[in-house]
Amino acid sequence: MSRRSGRAIALGLVALLAAWSFGSVPVGVVAIGLVLAGVAARRWARLAAGSVRAHRQVAGTTHVEGDDVVFELDLHRRRILPVGAITVRQPFGALGDRELRVHHGHTQTVLQAVPRGRYTLAAAEIVLEDPLGLERVSVLAGPSLCLTVRPRVVEPVTLFSDGGLREQGGRRARLRSSSGFELHAVREYREGEPLRAVHWPSTARRARLMVKDMDDAPRDDVVVVLGQDPGALAGERGSSSFDAAVRAAGSIVRAHAARGRRVALLLTGAEPEVVRVRSLERDWAVALDALAAAEPDARVELASVLADPRLPAARAADLVVVTGNPEAVVGELCGRRRDGRLAALVVVDVPTYAGAGPSPATPGLLRAAGAGVSVAVVRADEDLADALAGAAGQRASSA
Repeated sequence: MSRRSGRAIALGLVALLAAWSFGSVPVGVVAIGLVLAGVAARRWARLAAGSVRAHRQVAGTTHVEGDDVVFELDLHRRRILPVGAITVRQPFGALGDRELRVHHGHTQTVLQAVPRGRYTLAAAEIVLEDPLGLERVSVLAGPSLCLTVRPRVVEPVTLFSDGGLREQGGRRARLRSSSGFELHAVREYREGEPLRAVHWPSTARRARLMVKDMDDAPRDDVVVVLGQDPGALAGERGSSSFDAAVRAAGSIVRAHAARGRRVALLLTGAEPEVVRVRSLERDWAVALDALAAAEPDARVELASVLADPRLPAARAADLVVVTGNPEAVVGELCGRRRDGRLAALVVVDVPTYAGAGPSPATPGLLRAAGAGVSVAVVRADEDLADALAGAAGQRASSA
């Protein structure tokens, strides 16, 4: 609340004293006017605090990166009260702040080309100003909002790793490890399930109940691993190398699920998380929400995550790794090929997202390709569907 009315009252009292001292009637009239204006402004502020009702919401139910997001604000005045100006200040966190002047009724704020992510947006602030500009009153328009912007995936006709399946006659590779239970897999809560099964970190991130999925590992046909190494990051948010990795991982999960395969998506962030996709109709939205919230915040090296027996990658008969730091996992993938298991690697060419030219094939990538690891390369300003179909990988192998 502004206190300029207090200064007006004080100035009026000083002027009134001066008018009495010098016997000036005009100065006395002005002084009385200042005092009355200040008192009236304070009275206005007390009434204005409860005179406005506002409701804010996000238009639409699903949002995909690159699209515009519309925020709607309904503003209603409960009592007739003169107002000099109404300003709405909307904090959008990492998306920046917006400020606009309104009168009443329905208003909209449009955020253009919003990047992938999960955003917690604080309540808007409505600032009311009296007609004389002496008092300002702030009212919060809640509640806080959660905005999930999903990655934009592609649907490649073929996958670069299909050659590995052809080598085994299209059969699923036999699992070499015994059955077990995953500790980090999560899915949406179903009515009647015990609360002890709730996975609280995922529940807090998604603002809805998520439970641990205790499915046994052999039910996974393919495991897709998203590397979240903070050291393999270049480019601005929305067009960074990590955003490209997220799109690639999501596209591969969707492609396998569309073929009827059971997919486990392993996120290797600060708290590794597994999302199983049994069908596009039931589980795909959960996987997209998990990818939307993914950040390059891994605390453990990717090779250690792949070898962790508690996670599905260690037992995967068909493994796909998406990373901007391929040298860290080449040895692990080559070892899997020697064991007769399928292994594929999607390499995000990080320097290209910082403006550099395509990177040459490294000895590690050549060794992986020679060992039978399927390799695809994703670069900035190149078509993702083509890269996942194998065109970029063929160029990398021949470089």
